[in-house]
Amino acid sequence: SVQETGKVFLSKENINIHEKELKENFNLTVDDLNNSGDKDSISVEVRLVPPPVKVKFNRVRKLYQKKDRVSSSRISFDIEKGEFVSIMGPSGSGKSTLMHILGFLDKASGGEYIFEEEDVSTLSDDELAERRSKKIGFIFQSFNLLTNLTVLENVTLPLIYSNVSSEERNKRGKQLLEQVGLSHRLNYNPNKLSGGEKQRVAIARAFVNNPDVIFADEPT
Repeated sequence: SVQETGKVFLSKENINIHEKELKENFNLTVDDLNNSGDKDSISVEVRLVPPPVKVKFNRVRKLYQKKDRVSSSRISFDIEKGEFVSIMGPSGSGKSTLMHILGFLDKASGGEYIFEEEDVSTLSDDELAERRSKKIGFIFQSFNLLTNLTVLENVTLPLIYSNVSSEERNKRGKQLLEQVGLSHRLNYNPNKLSGGEKQRVAIARAFVNNPDVIFADEPT
């Protein structure tokens, strides 16, 4: 095993296979390949490359003025690319507020929010909306389906703001609704769906723009 740095010995005949595995499966970079001559094995100097950080919160807080009381907290954490994270806490502890800040739906009152090496806290509302339409998929606690639109129209709605053609929007929407088992509900009004069906529509909508990150508020 390799921690930060180390040396591994590889079979000479399989070096190409192992080098690819080191790079792709173990996130290792081959720094130096020794000249092995006629030896049966060769040594490879490797360096462990840490996974990139997708989300970084640095003392982020949200201020609420309730009568004479100011509610706030400072939160710091990192979320790496490919990581699965659960946020837990009692009702009213601020989980949804935190999710809305993470999903570019709300702004923090202070601190630093870095998303893909960009300081989100400095962006305008239009810039946040543009990032959100391309990089974020959000599943709302109450689903937030529009009752004046069909199921298919609800799923494809985010693509309108990304200037995706109508044909491509419908293609993606139908594929996702088929994957969540709702291909027979394309033209239904959301009011006619069960709670579980509404949640599946919300899930399909969150994935329709092929986002980098999915944020799910009360996913269970």
